[in-house]
This record gives sequence, structure tokens and C-alpha cells, in this order.
Amino acid sequence: MRIYAKKVEADGYKFDSEMEYLYYCELKTRMEKGEIKDLIIHPVFQLQPAFTKNGKQWKAMNYEADFQFYDNVTRSLRIVDVKGMMLPEFEMHRKLFEYKYSHYELEVLKYSKTTGWVKIEDYAKAMRTRRQIIRQERAEYKKKLERITWLNKRIKDLKERESLTTSQERMLKDYQDQIESLMK
Repeated sequence: MRIYAKKVEADGYKFDSEMEYLYYCELKTRMEKGEIKDLIIHPVFQLQPAFTKNGKQWKAMNYEADFQFYDNVTRSLRIVDVKGMMLPEFEMHRKLFEYKYSHYELEVLKYSKTTGWVKIEDYAKAMRTRRQIIRQERAEYKKKLERITWLNKRIKDLKERESLTTSQERMLKDYQDQIESLMK
């Protein structure tokens, strides 16, 4: 999968996306307020050292996070990666990171217009819940529409008759009332 994120250069750093740059701007503001300290941009973590096998040299495998800083508010070291979406390559690096650096927590954040910065897992869960609610609303709307269609057909059938009995007139009025209540 090809990612078309727009790269941004600022303060001597190259950010992989505008979203990553926006988080950097937020971190700079927090650092000025004294909420965080020791900000490192693009810290590198070795996942596997270089080695030689059968005469072939293998390079070390490294993971470059987006940010590392000490959060004075939560009193914890935070390692943050900003993502728009999770790709298989990142999933592998994350798994290796979590194994080797089990004493650190790697936070993967995404920006949501409604809630701001959220963990990507929480965002995905919220989106699944939202899609489920939309499906339920559509199903209810479809049922209402089917009921209104059925009622309109019955009303049409009743109105086509030359004369209506009292019970048919009540039925016609009841159908019209049902349609009115369903339209609310």
C-alpha cells in the first residue's frame, strides 16, 4: 500500500506527515509550559543487532519512533508514534519493540477531528461502534420506510372504493395516523 502523506520540514527536522508535524507543534507548546521535558525527535531503538551468518553480514534492525519525552503531568517517559493508519511493516516493528522494550509503552496516536489525539486502537474501536450504530439506524429507517409503503398501499386501496364502511373509515384514519407518527 502506498501512502501519500505530505512531508514537512521544520526546525531542522523532517516529519513524515502533516499530522506528525502538528503533534510536534503541540509538544513544543507543552514544553514551553513546562508540562514535558527531554523531548527527542525520531529516537532510534535497536530491535535486533547486526550479525554475520555463513559469511554474510546482516544489518541491525532499528525502529525509529516519532517522539520520546518525559511527561511531567503523568510523571512517565512516553514514546509516541503518530499514524494515520496501521501498516503491516509497522505492526511487525511494534511487536518487536514491545518484546524487547517491555518496560516502555509505545503509544500510537491518531488525530480525530471530534476528540483530538487518541490512541489508534481507541479510534478504531470508536469507529467500529459508530459504524454499528449507523447500520442499526439504517435498518430502523428501512423498516419504517417499508411500513409507510405498506400503509400507503392500503390507504390507496381503501380510497379507490366507492364507499367505505365505518370500520374501513376508522382503518383509513388509523393508517394515516400511523404514517404521521412514523414520519416524526
